[in-house]
Amino acid sequence: MAKHFSLTIRDGSLEWSRKQEEITREELLDGIYVVRTSEPSECLTAADGVRSYKRLALVEQAFRCLKGIDLLVRPIHHRTADRVRAHILLCVLAYYVEWHLRRAWRPLLFEDEELDRDRQDRDPVAPAKPSASPTRSASLPPASSSSPPQKNTTSPSSPSTPSTTPSTSACAAELRRK
Repeated sequence: MAKHFSLTIRDGSLEWSRKQEEITREELLDGIYVVRTSEPSECLTAADGVRSYKRLALVEQAFRCLKGIDLLVRPIHHRTADRVRAHILLCVLAYYVEWHLRRAWRPLLFEDEELDRDRQDRDPVAPAKPSASPTRSASLPPASSSSPPQKNTTSPSSPSTPSTTPSTSACAAELRRK
C-alpha cells in the first residue's frame, strides 16, 4: 500500500497524496499472475506450464486426503529410518487404492467423468466451464418409479418373517421371465 502514496513529513505536519498514475497502471494487472519456469519453450509450452502449475492443487488434495478425514493418517513416531519409510509407503499405498476406487466409482459418486480429458483440451487460463455430463445430469428430471415406495413389513417382534413388497415381487417376476 505504501507504494501508492506520497508522504511528506515536516515539523508539525503530515501531508499525503495518492499516486493515481501508479494505481491505475497496477489496476490493469489485477487478477493476473505470472507462472515462470526454467524449462525451454521447446520442452514445455506456456499452456502446459500453467496446467502443471494447476496440477499442484491435486498434490495438495492428496496430502489433505492423507491427513484429513478420508484416510485418517495420524503422526506415528518411529525410531528407525526403515520403519519411517515403511509407514510412508503404507500411507501412499492407501491413498493409491483410494484414488483408484474414486476413479472406478466416478459415476456412482456423481463426479465429472470427462474432467481429465477436458483439462488437456481446454485453455488453462480461460475460466473453466462444466463438462457435458454434469450439465446433462442437472437438466434431467428426478427419477420416478412406477412402483409404489417400498416399505419394510417385517415387524420388530418377528425378525425372521421375510419382507415382501410389491416392487420386490415384481422384480423377482421380471428376473424369472429373463
